[in-house]
Amino acid sequence: MLCCISTRARVSEQNRFKFDADQFYLKSAGEMAAALGEYPEALENTLRIADLCDLDLDFSKRFAPKFTPPAHKTVDEYLRELVYAGAQERYGPVTEELRERIDYELGVIKEKGFSGYFLIVWDFVKYAREHDIPAVARGSGCSTVVG
Repeated sequence: MLCCISTRARVSEQNRFKFDADQFYLKSAGEMAAALGEYPEALENTLRIADLCDLDLDFSKRFAPKFTPPAHKTVDEYLRELVYAGAQERYGPVTEELRERIDYELGVIKEKGFSGYFLIVWDFVKYAREHDIPAVARGSGCSTVVG
């Protein structure tokens, strides 16, 4: 089902993208023991590998790529420029009410340090559309005037 959602296809479509197996999930310990019963060392090695894994995620940092805006512009300035151009295209003349909403949303995006992230997503979607690749953006930003 998730595959259909992400590729914008219906389950009933014969030629849609799909995996031919039904094993794409994390199996329980019992299922793994049944599947690998002849190889008990495989189960032991899996546990050994899991014990060796040590993951410490630093959520205080962002690891997204950096967006490079055109020369002499900051990411905030460039996002503002694109948003106002898009608003004009989508809504026609920008009314005072729309301008206030855009400025508020851009202020929140700037305050949270997300201007570069919005530009990265914009760049991905723009590239996809230019190359006839189905693409949609998702998330809370998409239900804003800016998104």
